Amino acid sequence: MAPELEPQGHRWSPTQFKRSSRSVRLSGSYANFCLASDPATRHCELHSAKTCHTVARMKRKRQHRRNYNEPGHAHELTFSCYHGFKFLQAERTCEWLRDSLNAARTAFKFDLWAFVFMPEHVHIIVHPRNEVYDIAAIRQAIKELVGRKGVEYLRSHAPEWLEKIRVVKGDRVRHHFWQAGGGYDRNAVEPRTLMQMIEYIHLNPVRRGLVTRAIDWKWSSANWYEGNGECPIKIDPIPRELLMVD
Repeated sequence: MAPELEPQGHRWSPTQFKRSSRSVRLSGSYANFCLASDPATRHCELHSAKTCHTVARMKRKRQHRRNYNEPGHAHELTFSCYHGFKFLQAERTCEWLRDSLNAARTAFKFDLWAFVFMPEHVHIIVHPRNEVYDIAAIRQAIKELVGRKGVEYLRSHAPEWLEKIRVVKGDRVRHHFWQAGGGYDRNAVEPRTLMQMIEYIHLNPVRRGLVTRAIDWKWSSANWYEGNGECPIKIDPIPRELLMVD
């Protein structure tokens, strides 16, 4: 069992994007939901499970993936704790990740459109605002500070865990909080893909049996999308021009 890392007692223009086969368009109902001025009307009706099978799942086999830094694209990023340890089950660790995510979104100028922190992995959907960007650098900036804090916490409060996260490469010894590699990165080009991504990640805690409703999972943007307004991390609205599709 993973230790508690806290004391007992963190523009799209749709006309630009015809290149990628890794995406698929936003429904009119979702456009109305996103543009609604009254939060009470921003109710996101979850699609059936049949729509979820088209959404990419994180591969079990760890591998380095190529990143596609395409202007205007959104990215679904997924990354995991080392060996699937449940380091994110601790509130303190999620707060570290929240703070690191907020710092990175300011430094790298990206919007956060959705997120879910699971006990052992993270889903976030980001939209870089700059035409030139490096999604790998964004992901690294989000993870790095949390990793350092996590290892230092274990060093001070649960040193027996250092051996479990110890990696030796030649003469170098490292302790890994995060699983090595780039995790999963999926570009979103078409609006419908984006909607499927958001629905898929929000339902993750429900599929795992952690909650019965997506809005009941604290470290998730599902509650914001339901129009309740309560969310531990500020969500950036999807741009109006993205929703204006034929």
